[in-house]
Amino acid sequence: FPVTIHHLPDRTKYCLIQIGAHEGHEAGLFDEIGFRRIVWIEADPTIFKSLTENISRFSPQVHSTHNALISASSGKEYSFYHYSNDGASNSIYKPTNLFKETFAEIQVSSESLTLISTSLDDFCKNNKLHPSILVTDVQGAEVEVLSGASKTLESILAVEVEISRQEIYSGGATFSDVHALLENAGFVRVTRVPWHGDVIYLKKKEFSMIEICKVRGLAMLYALQDFYRFIPRVFFSLSINHWHQ
Repeated sequence: FPVTIHHLPDRTKYCLIQIGAHEGHEAGLFDEIGFRRIVWIEADPTIFKSLTENISRFSPQVHSTHNALISASSGKEYSFYHYSNDGASNSIYKPTNLFKETFAEIQVSSESLTLISTSLDDFCKNNKLHPSILVTDVQGAEVEVLSGASKTLESILAVEVEISRQEIYSGGATFSDVHALLENAGFVRVTRVPWHGDVIYLKKKEFSMIEICKVRGLAMLYALQDFYRFIPRVFFSLSINHWHQ
């Protein structure tokens, strides 16, 4: 995603909001791209402390951190479940059997936090924000977040959202749910759809067809580069295994 948005017009780099910030590992990349304001939102209070510590190395005029659970409406109580991969999979949802089979090494705690939600529209209004780019990494709660962001999406030019083709969180969103919502809000998808991973959307009316095609082409190019880098690793691995046999 950061590589792709390097090539977006400067008008898109006004203000980025990342929901599900975790520990803010992308801060250096976002700084390099040149965002004038970067807003980090993390729901888990413990992880939020690490996030704040990591972000403190960067300019406070650009970066700000916020401890909040973003959902469809404000004032709603949620159970928030902690997962064993340093909280990277933390969610308001429990795992499905598919999650347990696919990510067998990741466990979910039997205990949960109780958190009170805030809608993105209310969050942006209270903080006087008009973001241009939205990044979400909310582990199945994508539709919840987007449903509470109808006003905010009016100013958004690009969205990066983590999706799953199948339900890996019980009650969580799948790609078709997210795609329908964003399409109805006037966005067009410009990157491929993985089984589980990130997808980028652009606000259709704000970009020319040439700009959209350029982003699609660059995204495809980077995907091919990753694929061709992957082939030698697989070949080398197979060769070593064959040699040892």
